[in-house]
Amino acid sequence: MFSKTHEDIIYLLRYYLQRKPINHDIIAKMNLENLAQFAQFHSLSAMVAMILEDYIELPKELQEAKNQGIRRELLFDHERQKITQWLSRSGIWYMELKGILLKTYYPKLGMREMSDNDILFDESFQKEVKHFFTEEGYSFTYEINVDAYMKKPIFHFEMHRKLIDPLSRIDSDYYDDVKSRLLPDQDRPFAYHFSLEDFYLYQMLHDYKHYSQSGTGIRSLVDLFLFLETEYDNLDWSYIKKELFKLNLTDFEQQQRKLAFKLFGAHAVSLTDLTDDDRNVLSYMLSSGTYGLMENQIINEVNYSNGNQWLYWKERFFPPVKTMQLRFPTLQKHRYLLPLFYLYRLIPTSKRWRNFSLAVCLLSRKKEK
Repeated sequence: MFSKTHEDIIYLLRYYLQRKPINHDIIAKMNLENLAQFAQFHSLSAMVAMILEDYIELPKELQEAKNQGIRRELLFDHERQKITQWLSRSGIWYMELKGILLKTYYPKLGMREMSDNDILFDESFQKEVKHFFTEEGYSFTYEINVDAYMKKPIFHFEMHRKLIDPLSRIDSDYYDDVKSRLLPDQDRPFAYHFSLEDFYLYQMLHDYKHYSQSGTGIRSLVDLFLFLETEYDNLDWSYIKKELFKLNLTDFEQQQRKLAFKLFGAHAVSLTDLTDDDRNVLSYMLSSGTYGLMENQIINEVNYSNGNQWLYWKERFFPPVKTMQLRFPTLQKHRYLLPLFYLYRLIPTSKRWRNFSLAVCLLSRKKEK
């Protein structure tokens, strides 16, 4: 179930996070090319490079990953400060999310890789925020709960109008009145943050969204371990358990938390000593990578339809009206255009054709079984 590369990356992460010396002989037997590729698949290249640099001369690919990780974090921090200062001056409340905060739990600058920065903001100022970003040279992409802004060479900011995608199969109503859950920053006007407990709950909900759709990689387990290693005794676990029950995440949180500590904690166990459930979950995560796989998404969507492939194809080609209105806001005022947008979705593109072909192949195999 686990390859030599899987075992190598778990070994490096485990011993580093346990602050134990790493065996030079074990490193000498590692295929560093395979390790670098797999680390990149899980957005752990910079971390693996910073672990290995105390033991070997880094290969070019890992040295570049380390340098890029440091450079990206410094540049993003500087650019984000400019954005948040403008939000404060403009009287727009906001909250930094996800990796922006999680990276502070990592031991070294640039160790926690990020492809973007996420910020929740007061959506009543959507037009003003869009004007600011476009004036700064960013391109704009509308998504269901996010306005995405990108500027070459590296900047990508996801400005969240809402915390949860209403089309995801999780309780998006939980954050309907999100502002009531936030605490004001002491030193930054109009900046807010979650309590530690609510930050943990949101992160768990975010991880579950990815895990249950197309999958998520083992970096989320490293995030979880580092956060809990620092904050476990500071958390109100009675509150967390109560809220997890409301979100129907009790089992997922428990499984992820236990697996993270089995892999990286002081009493870690070998991969062969994991339970069958743990091995299945870890195998799924190792094969998914940071951003998941389309194969996982197709199979999971069919499973959510109780294995009904006809229903899957129906919703694939002709999503419900509510779904279309969320994806194409024009339809909220001009519903009569719905047939045109259905036709638009049927126009073949290389991506649509690739995903369609993959779905046909996967579901044909599933039907044969």
